[in-house]
Amino acid sequence: MMNIRYTIMAGCLLMMGLASCEMKNEILRKDDDSSEMGLLNLGVAVDSKNNDVQTKAEAESGETIPSVSATGYIVEISNSTGVYKTLTYDPTNASVELPVGDYTMAAHKPGDPTETEPYYGGSTSFSMKKNESTDVAVTCKMTNTKIQLAYSTEMQASFTSWSITVKAGMRSKVLTYSGTEAFAQPSAFYWMLDEGVKEITVSFV
Repeated sequence: MMNIRYTIMAGCLLMMGLASCEMKNEILRKDDDSSEMGLLNLGVAVDSKNNDVQTKAEAESGETIPSVSATGYIVEISNSTGVYKTLTYDPTNASVELPVGDYTMAAHKPGDPTETEPYYGGSTSFSMKKNESTDVAVTCKMTNTKIQLAYSTEMQASFTSWSITVKAGMRSKVLTYSGTEAFAQPSAFYWMLDEGVKEITVSFV
């Protein structure tokens, strides 16, 4: 009876040992798969040409487009399961080792969009191949819309006060001039428009 018990226990231990070996082999095989790597050389550029919506009676000329650096932009590299790696873009150290596979790289200005300045972002797709170096560049463009009201001299001469409402989708903004304060052209503002918004209306009273 004792021998039978030991034989059964030995058999169980042997099965557990075999199962452990199989699990180890599976893990090793996974490690082998993950060792198939490629080198990503990433680049981020900013196209700072403004997406302007302007209302004005007098055209302005000679406007220069400012140069915008992408250094410090947030880069997210995603695969089919979600964000795989997040990093801060540094053009002097822009190489990343990645497992073989298909990816999407998105880059955007740090922080959230505000109403006071442009917000740039962009994305692109790429594939990594084993032991190969891949150059991938993403160009960030303005994702919000610059809205600039410009009051003509005729308007200033014809009206002593006014209220202007700018509306796009669910967003609206009212700009007023009472005539009692010093006149000044209004500052530009930037809106992240909701998807599907195709029209911006300006109402003058």
